[in-house]
Amino acid sequence: ADMSRGLGDVYKRQDERRKLTAPGECGPAKVERRFEAMGTDVHLVLTGPGPGEAMKWLDDAEELIRRSERRWSRFVESSEVSEMNRTAGQITVVSEETFDLLEIAIQAWMATNGAFDPTIGAAVLRSGYHSDFSLINEPVDGGGRANRLGDSHARRRSDRNLAGEIQMNRPTLTAQLAPETILDFGGIAKGYVADLTAELLTASGVDGCCVNIGGDIRVAGVGPDDGAWNIEVSCEGAEESRVLRLGAGAVCSSSKSKRHWLTTDGPAHHLIDPVTGDSRSDGPQTAVAVAATATAAEVITKWMMADGDPGCFDATGLVVSNDGIIIGCRGLNRYLVDSRLPSRRRS
Repeated sequence: ADMSRGLGDVYKRQDERRKLTAPGECGPAKVERRFEAMGTDVHLVLTGPGPGEAMKWLDDAEELIRRSERRWSRFVESSEVSEMNRTAGQITVVSEETFDLLEIAIQAWMATNGAFDPTIGAAVLRSGYHSDFSLINEPVDGGGRANRLGDSHARRRSDRNLAGEIQMNRPTLTAQLAPETILDFGGIAKGYVADLTAELLTASGVDGCCVNIGGDIRVAGVGPDDGAWNIEVSCEGAEESRVLRLGAGAVCSSSKSKRHWLTTDGPAHHLIDPVTGDSRSDGPQTAVAVAATATAAEVITKWMMADGDPGCFDATGLVVSNDGIIIGCRGLNRYLVDSRLPSRRRS
């Protein structure tokens, strides 16, 4: 793919208000809600509304997030993702929302040259991640079918060709996975839902909002930190954190140390190398991306974990090397609150 184009084709329907902007100069009161959904912790922060309005808008936002989980989680038997996986090789009718996410996931695969892969599900199962992370009992094994499908996926992925694995038809809202393909949206679903939730809240009339779904963070509007949003980012692998200051935009992270477990074959984690079908062994320990949307930032972290430069997507971020050194990418110092970082140089 032509990386200089960034993710413009993927996110061309996202409007100008999603761009990163300079912070304002006020500090309004805020209301918050925390709950668990999509297999992780969710934290919503609103500025501007009165107590009555806030409760309604928080209820609406929570329902959107929970509805998305019911639709896109591979751990929910009745979800559309589970249905597509059960009927791989057959045509399946999907909702417009699922069709939109499928389109974005495929285009993100193309833009990252396969570093992000929505058909990685079989390899994820083979790694042992076959149930909600909180339910994993060590040591685990992917099982015979998962191992066979994971090997098959690795062979298909080795040529970096996704053509034919997902067939789609928008007029009929139908999709078809190739036989033995297992769809797993992974983190892109969290990022996308964070964007949808922020858009819902902004349209409702809040002055500002922060949507945090398991570390996939989208902010918009007036924040509580002198009009901006100060976001503390955990730098997994360095045992440190950094504070980033955004007026609007998104911050997402991926880390080998965030979700890991012991298998009968040794240690494993949830970040799969699409080429080998195994837990990724190369690249940094952690990648953090700062971008216009959480959808984009989530995808870019997978590109960065494959040692890609976020600047290819007009984004920035940081990485934590395997020896625990935090390295900032070009442009990150613009957002850092507490310190400056050495630049990540490229030949």
